[in-house]
Amino acid sequence: MVRRHLVQDARLPAKLHEKGMICAGQNLPLRISDLTDYDWDRVCLCCPYASETSIESVLGFKWSSANTRNLEMGKTFHVLLFVKDDKVIREARLGRDLADFKVTNSVCVFLRGEDSFVVSKDADGSARLVYTLAPRR
Repeated sequence: MVRRHLVQDARLPAKLHEKGMICAGQNLPLRISDLTDYDWDRVCLCCPYASETSIESVLGFKWSSANTRNLEMGKTFHVLLFVKDDKVIREARLGRDLADFKVTNSVCVFLRGEDSFVVSKDADGSARLVYTLAPRR
């Protein structure tokens, strides 16, 4: 099912960067679920150059939006798709100038409660933060 009038979480990029700066400075993990005020089961991280086919394969259902369609064409942003009951309920576009994710696949899914990341400052001295999935305990 493709949802056409999706609610964007426009505040999440700023919240992620603000909390990420604190976590990087204090060597604390960051949980994406701590930054959202809506209920979701899993979050799908779509990295630059991810195809719609790979996104739909990981989600388990058909999905398309302006942001996910543009991923294949550029490397300037990531998209987070928040899923509840097998429906995308929110979407957030994260510019790579402030956030980059070290993950093994171009599309990854994290269950709520398994969404903890280690945050570090980029070695290039920019404001960009690097998010690496925290090891499970």
